Amino acid sequence: MNTLAIDHPASSTAVVTAMNVGPSRQPFSDLLKVADYATERTSDGAEKVVRDAVEQLVSTTFVQPILSNLRNDPFKSYLFHGGLAEDMFGSQLDTLMSERITHASRFPIVDAIYDNFMKAVNSRKVDANDANRNLDIQA
Repeated sequence: MNTLAIDHPASSTAVVTAMNVGPSRQPFSDLLKVADYATERTSDGAEKVVRDAVEQLVSTTFVQPILSNLRNDPFKSYLFHGGLAEDMFGSQLDTLMSERITHASRFPIVDAIYDNFMKAVNSRKVDANDANRNLDIQA
């Protein structure tokens, strides 16, 4: 354990204790395992981001217009009207409800768009890997 003295504006000197100051003694192979784990975790996170984006696309394109049309129905009754707050925040409520409806109902169109997008992304990765192999062979 090493002790470092650092000037601090609040006091005359602050003492900081640091463990393992200096070069790391961890083998490089252990670092590669950590990097592989981080890559795997990122790909799962990326797939979740893509699924969330597709769900948002479907909710904005298909569900939200239906909810806004229901809100602007000419035959609505003032007995159940929410007042000025409903008029002001109705579109935000429609957005929130459409996202929840889309996520909860698991529409087949979300799965179809997601699968097509992921196939396109994966085929581009394969094409890029093939191009790299061709470059290595020719070099």
